[in-house]
Amino acid sequence: MLVRRILIVEDVALVAMDLELQARDAGWDVMGPASRIAEALALIQHDTPDAALLDVQLGRELVTPVARALRARGVAIVFGSGHKACGMLPPDLQDTPCLDKPFTFADVERALAPMVASKASAA
Repeated sequence: MLVRRILIVEDVALVAMDLELQARDAGWDVMGPASRIAEALALIQHDTPDAALLDVQLGRELVTPVARALRARGVAIVFGSGHKACGMLPPDLQDTPCLDKPFTFADVERALAPMVASKASAA
């Protein structure tokens, strides 16, 4: 896989740590994990990941601002949701893969694969 750097945004510390470990074990460089929207936006202000795993809902806020900023840069995104919140995404993000928790990082990689393949063929 050509993509090697991933931003993880997850507000449940234990889940974030587990996903970070799984990502590193799979050979990824991890940005974050970030637990708040402002923290995630600060991480991407000067550095763009190749891919992102975004928890749909951080506390009472949707991760939409982060997703839109990443999408504008052509970053492959996968959402994760523990509360069936995928349906809460606005229409412009409904086409983004969304995994229901619990999931593994291997599930994330499978969801990213089509986006990574199309990005590689476009390059």
